Amino acid sequence: MVGAASLSMHEQVASFAGAAVLPAYRGRGAQSALLAARARQAAADGAKWLSAETGKPDDGGQNSSLNNMLRTGFEIRYARKNWIWRAED
Repeated sequence: MVGAASLSMHEQVASFAGAAVLPAYRGRGAQSALLAARARQAAADGAKWLSAETGKPDDGGQNSSLNNMLRTGFEIRYARKNWIWRAED
């Protein structure tokens, strides 16, 4: 196995909650195949909506996960702020 991905369903919403591909096997289409497989399964399970999230690339940068999602047919709906909690010293 070189990659894995999760699919979570709640009523008619499918959440693509995570995926990973071993570094040595990236760039060969594994993540795109995992996205397509999850979309097919979600449709078979009655999903009306698909949801996924990934990091926003820096200005001028790239995020291969985002690029794969866009190629699969996902659309960017909004960007949200991520908060990082740090314990006080």
